[in-house]
Amino acid sequence: PLSVIFSSIEVLEKAGEKRTRFEKEILHGLKEEACQMNQLVSDLLLLARADNPYVQQISKESFDLAKLIEKVINKLTPLAKEKGIDLTWAGESVQVKGDQGKLEQVLTILIDNGFNYNQIGGWIRVELVVKRKEILLKVSDNGKGIPKEHQPKIFDRFYRAEVSRVQEPQGTGLGLSIAYELVRLHGGKIEVISEIGKGSTFTVTLPRG
Repeated sequence: PLSVIFSSIEVLEKAGEKRTRFEKEILHGLKEEACQMNQLVSDLLLLARADNPYVQQISKESFDLAKLIEKVINKLTPLAKEKGIDLTWAGESVQVKGDQGKLEQVLTILIDNGFNYNQIGGWIRVELVVKRKEILLKVSDNGKGIPKEHQPKIFDRFYRAEVSRVQEPQGTGLGLSIAYELVRLHGGKIEVISEIGKGSTFTVTLPRG
């Protein structure tokens, strides 16, 4: 059904010269809503697969995690500049065995979370710490922080802690739960330390090797 909706919108957009400004705005709104619905369906399918022990969840290959971080930082830097947020990272090269696409999604979710709960002039830091038996991927920000009573629930599906804290409320409340499941499938864990008015630090711990 979503494919049909997208195709129909594209057909209508091609005849844009004949449409009023109001009609064009309606089409634009329809397309945005269809995109959000498509993302929601994709997220729900991912979570459904994560719940199924008989489905092959992730592919595992050896790759340089530092290069993946640099790729994500480069991709999101224009958005960070647009939002007036300083986005940087630090760390050394290390080989990790996992699914590059899924770990890229985890990092993107955590940085995007930092965007949503920060403000102009804020910062987000990504840090890669290599230990003997594990690898720590930390995403810190100096945003609004998460109340202690909400912290145990933020990885629950559809949970939104105080929507009013987000400057532009978006999303479905699935981002952090998806990050949690993807990290779990890699044999790792994800935790958060946060303080109101001082920001948050999300730490992803992955096994080494």
